[in-house]
Formats: sequence, structure tokens, C-alpha cells
Amino acid sequence: MPFAEEKVSDFSRPPPETQRFYEDSDIRDEREMIENMDKYERRAYSLILDNISKHYGKLKAVDRVSLCLSNARCFGFLGITGAGKSTVFKMLTGEITPTSGTAYVFGYDIKKQMFEARKYLAYCPQFDALFFNFTIKQNLKVYCMIKGVPKGFINQVCENLQVSFGIPDINKKIANVTKSTHRKVSIILSLIGCAPLLLLDEPTDGMNPTDQTKFWTVLSALRSTGKTIVVTSNSVEEIEEVCTRMAVMVNGVLKCIGASQHLKNRFSKGLVLRIKMQTTKRLQSFYSLQDECFRL
Repeated sequence: MPFAEEKVSDFSRPPPETQRFYEDSDIRDEREMIENMDKYERRAYSLILDNISKHYGKLKAVDRVSLCLSNARCFGFLGITGAGKSTVFKMLTGEITPTSGTAYVFGYDIKKQMFEARKYLAYCPQFDALFFNFTIKQNLKVYCMIKGVPKGFINQVCENLQVSFGIPDINKKIANVTKSTHRKVSIILSLIGCAPLLLLDEPTDGMNPTDQTKFWTVLSALRSTGKTIVVTSNSVEEIEEVCTRMAVMVNGVLKCIGASQHLKNRFSKGLVLRIKMQTTKRLQSFYSLQDECFRL
């Protein structure tokens, strides 16, 4: 395939302003619904993103993302590394400030009421923020105290979470356990305090397949308790397994949104690809690439 790869590299990605022109109808409907909400209607949703954007100079890391999540739902952002998924979470937690637009956490505007919004949020970042010289149990105890768990209940909370996630020994130092266990501990820490909205950024990255399957079961159980969960992932299988609704994110823009079966019904019937060439030379290269593909 070296010839085909060489020819594919000849064609550049369309400019961002062109991408917005082809906005999907489901995305547009979601945006219009949110724009027409009043403050009382917003309180009925766990999370609303209202045209939220983050720009770094000319780079649009997140561009006018709009969506709303009902209570006790699990929503998935699906996209490759660099799509903008983690940037959305960083804005929701106050780590960075949106360039434009805003978000509402149970009706609280993150730009004006971040202190109140944070009371309803729990966050598991993509990279493990752990005390590596502490044992697993010591990490759990520290977070229990930070979250205000009564002292007499801390040991019971630690034991319950240990059993739920299948960690055999919580007296080992974080530095001496596997990456898979690191991720499990990070997820456990985000559950302490029982926040109603849970943000999980690439939660199973680095987990072995067995632990991934166990985690999916735990996530389903959490949703049944009334929690609203938002997951980012680059795995279609994971998003389909745990999420009631999903969105595909590309270059900071939502390309489609809906339940997994809805998206399959809409987009699995085939697509028409239209290509506009700038020069005759490029057109000749395209025909050569086309012939190469048909021979495969």
C-alpha cells in the first residue's frame, strides 16, 4: 500500500469553517433546544453545554459544543486523542475557562457559579492524581477526609469500594501496583462523596480486559442509583457497552449525537463521498489512487 499512502497524503483536510457548514441535523436540533431553554428548564438537567468553546489562538480545541443530559443517564464522548474531549472536562471542572459559551451543572452556570456547580461534580482525570508513596488505603482515607466522610465510616467506605472494584490488597503502596490498579483507584476516589454528576476521562485506559469488564458492570450499577455519568473514550465497544447516549467528536466539533442504535440506523446504510479537486494534477493523482483501491 505504499503508493496509496503516498497519494492520500497529497490531499489536505478541509478548513474548519467548511466543517461547520455540514453540521448534522441532530446536533443542530440539540443546539436550538438548549438556546430556547429558560433558567427553570435548565435546572431539570444534570448537565447542559451551551455553545461552549475553547480556543488557543487560531486553534479551536473545542468549538461551539452543545448538548444536554437528563438525570441517571450515561453519556459518552467518542473520539481520538486530541479531539477535544478532555478539554471539555477541564472547562467543566474550572481548570480552564471557556473562550465563549458556558455550561450548566444542575442549573448552575460554571462561569458565574462555579463554587456551587463543583458541589455536584466528581472527576476522574485522564492521568492518575495519586499519592504514589502512600498505600491504596491511605489514598482513600485522605480523599474521604477531604470529602467530609464521617471518621467512623471511613474504614467501611474503603472496604466497600475495595470489594466493588476487586482490589485484593489495599495496604500496598500505589507505586508497587499495576497501571490497571492505578486507574481503578482513581475511579474509586471520584466516587467518594457521592456527587450526582460523575466525569470519567478515559477511565479504562491502561486497564486489562478483565478489569474493564468489571468496571462496565460497576458503571451500570452506579447509573441505576441515579447518578449521571459522562465518559470519554476512543473505544467504540466501551461507549456502546456503558452509555445510553453518545457523541462523536472530531477536531473539537460534535459530528453526530444520539443513542448507539439511532446512529447505526442513520449512518450504517452507506455514504456518498463528494471530492472537489483544486488542480488537474491532483485530479490525476486521485484517479490513480482510486484505481489502486479498486485493485485491493
